[in-house]
Amino acid sequence: MKKMQKGKKLKKIFKKGALKITGVALIVLATVAVIGFERYNKNIGIDIKAASDGCPSSDWVPIGDFCIMDDLLSGGAEKWGESVYSCLDEEDARLCTVGEWMEACRLNEGNIISLDHMEVDGTDDYEWTGDIENAGTKKAITIGKNGCGDIKNEKILNEDRDRRCCINRARI
Repeated sequence: MKKMQKGKKLKKIFKKGALKITGVALIVLATVAVIGFERYNKNIGIDIKAASDGCPSSDWVPIGDFCIMDDLLSGGAEKWGESVYSCLDEEDARLCTVGEWMEACRLNEGNIISLDHMEVDGTDDYEWTGDIENAGTKKAITIGKNGCGDIKNEKILNEDRDRRCCINRARI
């Protein structure tokens, strides 16, 4: 009889212990899910921190390790070299690389961020990037008139294009 009561007690203790272990396991899994969600969002360029985190002002949109101007740089279209200097005058920034521009474009098209004048549907013109095709050809890459992947090489000295600047994101 005592053996049977002892067995029932052990089963009760095991059940209580199993519930505690299950509860702890659920908490651990929920924590891992949250961390995974944060990492997923960072991978697509969205940081869960405040929108202005690490960017010069609210006119800049944070994406991954860089900030991009919300709108085109004012002052009208310029040649590539003039655009480089215009970005330097703007928070010591630079023309965005093709990779940065494309990442911002994809996030803009997915309505994850909102950038002015980046419709990429043919209503806006190409924008300069900081990438030069080949120093010998004096061509730089323009991008974006008819989609995120709409890339052209244009002569640095002959074409006037719009541009937006990027800056490395300061981490606090």
